[in-house]
Amino acid sequence: LKALYGVKAAQDMWVAGSGAASVAGGAAGGDMNAVRVELNIGSSKSTSTSELKQNEVRGSTLTAGGNVNMVATGQSGTSGDLHITGSGITGNNVTLVAQNDLLLDAASNNREQKSANNSSGWAAGVHVSVGKETGIGVQASGYQSKGGDDGKTTEYVNTRVNARDELSMSSGRDTVIAGAQALGDKITADVGRDLLVSSLQDTDDYTSWQKNVSGGASFTFGSMSGSASLSISNSKTKSEYASVGEQSGLFAGDKGFDITVGRHTQLDGAVIASTATADKNALDTGTLGWRDINNSAEYSSDSKGIIGGYAGDKNGSGGGAIPIIGIGAHDDASGTTHSAIADGTITVRDKENQQQDVASLSRDTDNANGHIDKIFDKEKVQEQQELAGLFGQMANQAAGDVGAAMGWGEYSAEKAAIHGVIGALQASLGGGNALAGGVAGLSSEAFGKMVMDYLGSHTSLGESEKGAIVQWAAAVSGAAVGGVIAGTNGAQSGAAASVDSV
Repeated sequence: LKALYGVKAAQDMWVAGSGAASVAGGAAGGDMNAVRVELNIGSSKSTSTSELKQNEVRGSTLTAGGNVNMVATGQSGTSGDLHITGSGITGNNVTLVAQNDLLLDAASNNREQKSANNSSGWAAGVHVSVGKETGIGVQASGYQSKGGDDGKTTEYVNTRVNARDELSMSSGRDTVIAGAQALGDKITADVGRDLLVSSLQDTDDYTSWQKNVSGGASFTFGSMSGSASLSISNSKTKSEYASVGEQSGLFAGDKGFDITVGRHTQLDGAVIASTATADKNALDTGTLGWRDINNSAEYSSDSKGIIGGYAGDKNGSGGGAIPIIGIGAHDDASGTTHSAIADGTITVRDKENQQQDVASLSRDTDNANGHIDKIFDKEKVQEQQELAGLFGQMANQAAGDVGAAMGWGEYSAEKAAIHGVIGALQASLGGGNALAGGVAGLSSEAFGKMVMDYLGSHTSLGESEKGAIVQWAAAVSGAAVGGVIAGTNGAQSGAAASVDSV
């Protein structure tokens, strides 16, 4: 990106040098149209706020060279519960007994950040101009910009109970494993009521937005000429992520598992796994239910706006407005965390109330967790879009210069081909759809010629008005072409490529 800015600076210097030579030539010939002296006063202000809330958990760890026995013997309320959160327990043989509920769950690290910005300013003054617009005049301008972002992240720290030999669990009521792994070479469990095992999804959500408005006007007495301009732009970015990190479940070794549940067993994106042969694995439950968890990641970023202007004097006036369309960025990913039980004997006692077909339950515990990684990087996306915008400006300007040097017509096949290549590269650099950008850039030449020919033969509009209409037509046609090829993301890429190429 730095290298491209260096090339852009050199390109701008060349243009500026050519302009300076033109002005000097005009001055030598008596044309002083560009001479203007201004005196302005103004004011500006800017505010920004930032807020960060964060908590980080550190669970307890209990490690024994021998056995670990934890028993909750209370009779009422929660006094008979055994509750372990975000912690680790390791021993040769581990026994967990709860008179009421046995709960193994995760703790969470949470981060929330917010920021906001607001800036505005104005300027007003007088000027003296000499040349075709000789006179004394006044001018004024102003701007306002505001925006912000909001990010929330939750990452779970799972509980892990690890028995080198045998893990034994017993509860008078429910056993809940939510964001936890229970491991043992042999696992035995006796659940008085329900066995509820669920995996938890880490989440990371981010949104940002920015709105800008600026404008100005100038009027010169004497020549009775004036001009005005207005620019409005809006950008937004949104990212959502949710995926299971560590899958919850009971993980038995070569000695298998023997689990008895009084009423219902429910697996939500969780597993009962084993490396033992099927004859060593047994689940006996009243009813059995399960569901999968869908993991997803998606982000989108786009910018749009409009810029317009008007100028006039005693001899006439003209103006127009054109769209500002940035290259949109979009990506997505998905996966599924399945529920599964290792091969073995599953006994469902309450067949009348059993709602799902046990034969359809997955037995593949090794490949059950379809975890996905995060795909959104705020700084990377911003740099991609900046790179794409800069490349589009430079490449299309260079294409125009090459076309002029080669004598290509305004809407020739050669220019169409170049704009097609530029559109594809620009969309790809910005994280958009390359095919949509390429086809839209290619087709913009032909469509632009059709619109310009029609306006030339059916209207009496000036060049600025016709140019503005061609820009709007390019945006609409590019969006349509890109949308057909690649949906919403393609529409954004196509519109941006088409506008840049005309």
